[in-house]
Amino acid sequence: MKTFIALIFIGFLTYANAGFVEKCTTPKTVMDNFQAPKYHKGTWYVTHVKESPNDCQILRTSQKGDTSIVEHDFTHNGINGEQHCEALPETEKRLTFTCKFGDVSIDKTVQIVMATDYDDYSLYYLCSTFTSGPDKGKTVDNYLL
Repeated sequence: MKTFIALIFIGFLTYANAGFVEKCTTPKTVMDNFQAPKYHKGTWYVTHVKESPNDCQILRTSQKGDTSIVEHDFTHNGINGEQHCEALPETEKRLTFTCKFGDVSIDKTVQIVMATDYDDYSLYYLCSTFTSGPDKGKTVDNYLL
């Protein structure tokens, strides 16, 4: 599996220190002609997160047909495991991932890539709405590199 130097995302991975927002926004700069199958292959390392500057995350990404997949280590209710997120292509310049921990739906996460070279760097916006737990229905957002 190809390994990359800097970044990509998902789910709760950066939200421990983030505050809630009313709704997701669209960044002013959004990448034209984004190619999800080219982007979601291999391993990405999140190195910088706006709301949690010391958060590092290893993300395993892949494609299964048209479905983009992101997986990463995750702790939910004190249980260590893996969060699994899937998204289908959309007409807008975004992907909306449904994220689960085992059989439990955790959140819906919008990913908007602002810039990438598909190999070594990526800047993107994430916005997640929790689908279960005490924060169900609440939304958080963040920028990652």
